[in-house]
Amino acid sequence: MFRFRSHFRSIPALTMALALVCAGAPAFADDEFVRAGEALAAGDTTSALAGFDRVARAGGELAEAAHFEQVRLMADQGGAQTVEEAREFLGRYPDSVYTDTVRGFLADALIAANRGADAFAVIDTRLTDRPEDSPDIWTLRRARALASAGRIHEALADAYLVTHEGFKSPVVADARKLADELRAKGASARTPTRSWARGSPASARGAPSSGSTTSTRGACSWA
Repeated sequence: MFRFRSHFRSIPALTMALALVCAGAPAFADDEFVRAGEALAAGDTTSALAGFDRVARAGGELAEAAHFEQVRLMADQGGAQTVEEAREFLGRYPDSVYTDTVRGFLADALIAANRGADAFAVIDTRLTDRPEDSPDIWTLRRARALASAGRIHEALADAYLVTHEGFKSPVVADARKLADELRAKGASARTPTRSWARGSPASARGAPSSGSTTSTRGACSWA
């Protein structure tokens, strides 16, 4: 399974949560969170997940960080439950400092489950919400979502955007590998001549649909 996680981390939840512990969070949450963290450090992810779940459901200042740790651990394990848990987190904490990371976990899990159209919707929302802060990892995610949805030509175009314009990006090697895989499947796309307008309206890009052989997003000029 392709993973972006090594390239895409936000402020560690454990660090923030321990600061809250020191600030005087409820004793139950203090003890439970610390035990869950110790279990995680010892490699006991089952106990860690159970402990974070109890803190998350108990509410309070540590609930958000504990819920994030749940999603992160599920994503690292590649479990199908990641989709449900990530959606629950985003619904409960829409303005969280962890929102961007959890969106990434959700998109990756949907792509892994061959739900390319659903992954595209998550990615498109992210790019529309934060057009000024859209690193190449999100372009590569979108390429994989498009490929999963059967739109291999548009997927290759997005992969080219990373390889041609993000040459210093840590995901360039992954984009090149994806481009090779797509070309082997018969995909073709012209290389971009200028930067992709990451903030272009979703309606201009269009949602994934079968049978399309050229980009309908209108977001990039092609050579």
